[in-house]
Amino acid sequence: MKALIRPDPIWACMGMLNWPGTRKQTALLAVLVLVLTAGCLGLGDSDDNGADEINDTNGEEDPAADESDDGDADGTNGDGGDAGDEFADLDPVDADVSADDLRANAVTELEALEEFEVSQTTDQVQSQDGQEVEQQQEQDAAIDRDAQEIEFDSTQTSQLGTAESSGYLLNDTLYTGSDQNEQQYGSEWVKQDVSENFDEQFEALDVTNELTVFMENADATLEGETEHDGEDVYVLSVDVDESAMEEHFFGAEAQDGFSFDDISMTLWISQESDRPVQVEQTTESSVEQDGQTADATIDETISFDYVSVDITLPDEAADAPDLEDVEDESGGEEEIEIDG
Repeated sequence: MKALIRPDPIWACMGMLNWPGTRKQTALLAVLVLVLTAGCLGLGDSDDNGADEINDTNGEEDPAADESDDGDADGTNGDGGDAGDEFADLDPVDADVSADDLRANAVTELEALEEFEVSQTTDQVQSQDGQEVEQQQEQDAAIDRDAQEIEFDSTQTSQLGTAESSGYLLNDTLYTGSDQNEQQYGSEWVKQDVSENFDEQFEALDVTNELTVFMENADATLEGETEHDGEDVYVLSVDVDESAMEEHFFGAEAQDGFSFDDISMTLWISQESDRPVQVEQTTESSVEQDGQTADATIDETISFDYVSVDITLPDEAADAPDLEDVEDESGGEEEIEIDG
């Protein structure tokens, strides 16, 4: 059985994650709270207005969910034999290599980067009472830390459609281009003066800032070695400290009813440079409020390309109207915020 949802509440919920660079865990909490308080999982009436459907499992577990190999939790032998199918094809590591040293070196390398390209794919599922809302996002970014410039393109897909956006952050200004801007403001591109908090905006858009926090608060296991895109890499499984992440994102005072239930990562680290070439991360979270519980899972794949970047602002973005001006004309009050 499937239920129909109204588009407006869902877009309100999903809008929390639309702007690139939003700290995903903080945004996730906001989405979960909206799930519990605003009916974001389509608990309204069904209709025939073309609204898309959401999955309804009637509270039953997916039989396919139990098909994965439990494996050995520690996976410490490095030959893939006890670590489950995920690492079964890896070669054993003959050299005396420390997993924690590899993890720490990778953090150091990420923090020292000057310019690079990064691609990020995110799959999100929020569920409550057997119903699920799914969303996918693909984002590509070119980052030049020395010049303090970022270019990004994002495609976000939910059960209600696909939204594409592009943007630039440079010269104390955030430029964003999208069809949503055209519909709301009458201009595909708008710009916003962010000089008062440019550094915070820049850090928020640089995915490595958040990634290194996860990697620093974790224990690593060396699972083996292999070849990735023609490069010899070590493969680490990483168990992240959920309590440390709750404190990092929300402060010493825990969020009522919210918890990170499990955070795990897999790192592919170059044997030559100690830089991660790919990261996979799964974050499972839940929040309970007024006797209701909502769960969320975020699966991410992050790939790096350590190349020089050339970021050039297109004319249509450079000539874009100021967000404040078009908001006044359209009567809108919403501001672009990307720092969560």
